[in-house]
Amino acid sequence: GHCSGAVLRWHSLRPMFALWRALALALLVGRVASECRDMHDRCRAWARQGECSANPAFMHGSCAASCDTCGEMRRDCGELGPDALSEGGITEAMERMLSLEGYGGRILSRDPWVILLETFLDKDEVAMVIRVGGHNFSRSLAGAGSGFVSARTSSTSWCNVPKCERDPDMLALKHKITGAIGSCPMANTEHLQVLRYEPGQYYRSHHDQNSPHESPSGPRIFTFFIQLSHVPKGGETHFPRLGLTVEPKPGQAIVWASVRDDDVYADDPRTEHEARSVEEGVKYAANFWTHLRDFQTPHAAGCSPSAVPSGTARRKEGRRRAEEWRAARSGEGGWERGDDGGGDSGSLQVEL
Repeated sequence: GHCSGAVLRWHSLRPMFALWRALALALLVGRVASECRDMHDRCRAWARQGECSANPAFMHGSCAASCDTCGEMRRDCGELGPDALSEGGITEAMERMLSLEGYGGRILSRDPWVILLETFLDKDEVAMVIRVGGHNFSRSLAGAGSGFVSARTSSTSWCNVPKCERDPDMLALKHKITGAIGSCPMANTEHLQVLRYEPGQYYRSHHDQNSPHESPSGPRIFTFFIQLSHVPKGGETHFPRLGLTVEPKPGQAIVWASVRDDDVYADDPRTEHEARSVEEGVKYAANFWTHLRDFQTPHAAGCSPSAVPSGTARRKEGRRRAEEWRAARSGEGGWERGDDGGGDSGSLQVEL
């Protein structure tokens, strides 16, 4: 009857379905294998030294081929961590840092927030960052394509290799920074970036928020910019929209946010800034960026820093919440949104 005919047809098609399944699996394995590669020349050596198990957060993503962790690249990149802060959270973090003893905290701008911690690092910590973090300088990148642009001529050394990542003094520094912020899990931070500016080098006006809001890690929130050297002439950090200029001094940290305090899903263009040309001496500094969500896990898993559907949904909810927060604060007479033209600092030259 009909049932026996259907069974016969199924049996006749089984080899074809098996072939299709095998082909699909081969394509998937081939895709993962083609994407699976080591990001560093020394991955095999590190793997032989046991770094795959000792430092999985870094090795499993950056040395996937040597660690045999290619399967982890199929992680669900739409699985988002929690947002680390919401409306008003930037003010809370800045006020917390200003209240910490021993750092000489000063307000440079309140809307948008820019603060200076004059004595965040001591001389031994400054020397450590240059020694440990400055292990491999190369031309700084920016933008698309090759990444080399005339607007940025400095050199960069990333603390993204085991020797730097696992250094106890470097770990202590990163915990010191996240502890000062108070609302930033370590997983939400990028690798520390050490910079070197030689005479004539600079980074023209730019903004640090370059991560899609709807990506797994969300936007960059805080920039923790640490000065590591005295510069006899030039090398200032300048915020053109705020009329604010800070001269470099070793041990000081400038902290600002790249998004709005009243809406963490909205970039704040007022914190655009530049590293002015060094005219005499050599400038060393370090960037430490934090994200709204977990950065390290999707980064190690090889997730693309592009929008994902779950990120889109999270952003829509965040924007709705921000509107409600502003409406409630406005009704209480406690909030007035600043414009995008400038902050409240006027023109200020910070000389130390």
